[in-house]
Amino acid sequence: MDSREFQLYERRIDNCWHAADGFAEGTWGKDYWRQNAMYLLRRMNSKLNGGFTHEVHANNNDVG
Repeated sequence: MDSREFQLYERRIDNCWHAADGFAEGTWGKDYWRQNAMYLLRRMNSKLNGGFTHEVHANNNDVG
């Protein structure tokens, strides 16, 4: 990952957190933007680690 791509991820993640701040706790908008920020953070982390992570991804919709 080059510095331009790193900065792009940082900006996108920051924008997601900023958008989430515009919604009340427990609303779909807050959840949506938080989930997007975390997705981008995991993706950025994966790219920084050469595409290999030891994370387990769970989909909230699978619980039930």
